[in-house]
Amino acid sequence: MATKDEIIAVASKLFVEKGFEKTTMEDIGNALGVYKGSLYHHVNSKAEIFYEILILSLTESSKKFRKVYRSKMEPEDKFKKIITVHFENILNFSLEYQIVLNERRHMLDRKQEKRVRAKMKAYENNIFEILKEGIDAKVFRDDLNPRLIVAGIMGVGNAIYKWFSLDGPLSFSDITRDYIEFFVEGLRRKEG
Repeated sequence: MATKDEIIAVASKLFVEKGFEKTTMEDIGNALGVYKGSLYHHVNSKAEIFYEILILSLTESSKKFRKVYRSKMEPEDKFKKIITVHFENILNFSLEYQIVLNERRHMLDRKQEKRVRAKMKAYENNIFEILKEGIDAKVFRDDLNPRLIVAGIMGVGNAIYKWFSLDGPLSFSDITRDYIEFFVEGLRRKEG
């Protein structure tokens, strides 16, 4: 008998590989080695599995963000850490991020979509608040639009899963380091 966590993990992989619409409950059951009927002991529908995947990944990612946000690090170090955590979230929840970014339009009712959007906004706001701390502390430039910078960071991070390969010429830490340098140097307030 598969557990709910196993169902969610297998469904995540299948949703990415085949797409939400083409993945059936039978596919999920077959991948787990169980009859599809036994899945209904843990979940009511494929849509419920989908929603659980979204909420799980966003909740876990947000916990890590809040820890950085609440830390006592200096603004620049905190900013570097939040970018690192964002990129690590993409790496660690790669399948889930692909679902959040590409398949979310399927099967979410209005209430679920509202909850997912609120979690995504809270996630972004942590980056924004840390950036604002750096601006207010006069570490970062104040002549740039912070929301635009955050959108850029989110976009760069969110695109990593599309092209990054563990077998590629750059390690994940190399990529993270270079992007952090790019963002911090662009934001750092210059003397004089």
